[in-house]
Amino acid sequence: MQPDRSKALEVEAPVRDATQRSPRDLRALRKLGVTEDDDVRFMLLGSSLWKISSPRWQKRRELRLQEDGMTVWCETHKRAKRAPSQQTCE
Repeated sequence: MQPDRSKALEVEAPVRDATQRSPRDLRALRKLGVTEDDDVRFMLLGSSLWKISSPRWQKRRELRLQEDGMTVWCETHKRAKRAPSQQTCE
């Protein structure tokens, strides 16, 4: 299945410091063998991304990969009454 090329994510600087993770927190990622991947490290730190569907439509997302390597924490800036959600990637 091909990704939709009309949508893109632009990346801003990470929002957390890498020194806040202990080696014990990364146990699941070591088991998966992805601790040396730069993209995984970047997502563990957390990042502020812009989802772009068209030149006029843009939405900011705060994303951070959880220690289990499967769950992405997603914070939005909506004015909804519910808390920020966690989404599992498969």
